[in-house]
Amino acid sequence: MKLRNIIGDNIRCMRNERVWTQEAFGMKCGIGRDYIGRIERGEVNVGIDHLEKIGTTLNIEPYHLLKEGH
Repeated sequence: MKLRNIIGDNIRCMRNERVWTQEAFGMKCGIGRDYIGRIERGEVNVGIDHLEKIGTTLNIEPYHLLKEGH
């Protein structure tokens, strides 16, 4: 599995655990809903700055998003 798919799956899983929609999650971390969806589907290579924002919003260290099988 590609790393971007692992990251996307982890973000989706953690977002769903918090019962946040993509729109609500995007607003919390300052990233557009469409881009959140593309990250979760593994369609884009997410940048370090966005990983940091996402990690902060999820209250985790960003490196946790890189590990397969959250």
